[in-house]
Formats: sequence, C-alpha cells, structure tokens
Amino acid sequence: MRKKSPERLERRHVDLLVTIARHGSIHAAARALGIAQPLATSLLQDAERIAGRQLFSRSHRGCVPLADAHELLRGVRYAAKALHSLDVRNGQPQVKLRLGCIPRVTHTFVPELMDALGREAPDVAVEIVEGTTSALDAQLNDGEIDVFMGRRPPGLLPGDGHYVIENMYEEKTVVIAARGHPLAARRKASLEELTAYPWILPRQQSYSRNIWGEVFVRAGLAPPRAMIESLSFLSNVHLAARSACLSIAPDRIAAQFQDSGLISIIETGLNLGDYMVVLVHHETIAAHPSFEQFMAAARHAGARLAGGVKPKRQRRGA
Repeated sequence: MRKKSPERLERRHVDLLVTIARHGSIHAAARALGIAQPLATSLLQDAERIAGRQLFSRSHRGCVPLADAHELLRGVRYAAKALHSLDVRNGQPQVKLRLGCIPRVTHTFVPELMDALGREAPDVAVEIVEGTTSALDAQLNDGEIDVFMGRRPPGLLPGDGHYVIENMYEEKTVVIAARGHPLAARRKASLEELTAYPWILPRQQSYSRNIWGEVFVRAGLAPPRAMIESLSFLSNVHLAARSACLSIAPDRIAAQFQDSGLISIIETGLNLGDYMVVLVHHETIAAHPSFEQFMAAARHAGARLAGGVKPKRQRRGA
C-alpha cells in the first residue's frame, strides 16, 4: 500500500527544495542527498502540492525557481538553517554562516572579524563568498548567503522591512603610484597633473570607475584613458608599483602597501568615491545558531575600523 501523502512540509521536503535550488536539477539534488531520483521527484511533487503551486520550471537543462516562488524558497532556506541549528545542539557538525563580501571588504574587514571571533566566539564557522555588490545582493535575496557586507546595494527598496542594515565603517578611495613617482613628492596633485599619466583602473561601469570618471568630467576634463583594466584592485596595486601608471585603491589597503614601501599615496584632496560599508541581513537569519555571536564580533570589528564609533542599526530602506 502506498504511503499516504503528507499534508505539510517535512524535513525531507525542506532539504530537497534547498538542494534543488542550490544544484539546479533534481538529479544533482538526489545525488547530493544520497537518495534515488524517483524518490526526489516524488518529494518535489509532494512539496509543490502542499505549497499549492509549481516551484520550479523543468527542462532538459535542469530546474530553475519560478519568479513567484522566490519568497517561499527563501523561507524554506531559513527553515533549513533553523533545523540545522537543532542538529548542532544535538552534536551534529557545525553550521557555517555564509558571509558575502566585495573583495576590498574581504581584505579590510575580515582580518578584524577573524581577530574578534578568535577572542569572543572561536566556535563560530564563517564561509566567505566574494562577488560584486549586485551579485551578492541577489544571493542575499535568494537566501544563498546569510549576511552581505559592502556598499549599500542599489536594490534596497524603501519600505522593505524584512532586511536590517548596519553602517559599519567609512571607506575612502585614494590615488596610488610607485615609490619615487614624480607626483609622490607633490603636496597636492591637481587633476591636470593626474591626466598627464597612464592609468590602471577597474573595469568600466564599476562603481569605483564611474565615480573616478565623474571627478574629471565635473571639472570639464576628459577622464584619462586606462592603459590596463583589471577586476582585482590588488593586481592594480602591484602593477602600479612596477610602472609609471597611476591607479586607485581603498585607503586602508593603500596605507598598508605604502607602509611596506611598495607604493606611495598621491595626495589630491578629492572625493574619489567615499562610501559607507554596510552590513545587511534578512531578519529571519536570527534563527541561525551562530548569528548572535557573529554579529557581536562584526560590530566590534566595524567599530575598530571606524575608530571606536558604534555602528548604527537601521531597517532596510531607511
């Protein structure tokens, strides 16, 4: 006799839905969970019947969440985290908290976070996911990461009270060059002087590149041509250190390389893209077993970078 179909989502449904969304197919999800594909297909059918709607579009290429299923799947992901927290308390393997960072935050904030976690919460496990602001914002919305750190994403909409934002610390952008560069001895380099040298820059349409270009345009000057474009600001620092080119970099990282004797920071007196680094999380992440300890360490790390200023907490869209 066939077992009666469940009337509500069970743990096995939750795990399957999360795994299909992560791996992109029923076959891959079944393999990851160690179950037969027919069983996975049956469980998905049960879940969609209980939800009262189709959750994934199916094709030979795999499974893609439907647009109107994203909110439900987000809730399922956080339910999975809450269930995993019970596993942790019962002695099962520790649950990682997934922190999405833009690269410059990884290099500036994460070392401070590691120091704070080591002192205050050594048992908390964190997985770092690097990406662009837009990509990480999408992953946060889909529940693929738990916390985002970087520039305030443009997708933060007024009135969306499900997200919490905390201002952590301010970051500035500075001009850099090799040690001994002609502009390194200048008390303040003018825009006209900056246009006389080749540049190594982030790719076009990036936030840093756009702000950098606007500074020249507002002064009635054409932005200098980029000799080299690179996605990695660390690569840009090393390339600038071995050439006559100028580049831009986050102020704290630039100061570290200047102290090591690799580069010089060129004083300009210009705002080349100052911005507040924010921490964003969905309100339901509070169910994560490591969340409170992580946030305490993150606030201490942010306050240290901000010079002792206590982070400001606000609702999304505020």
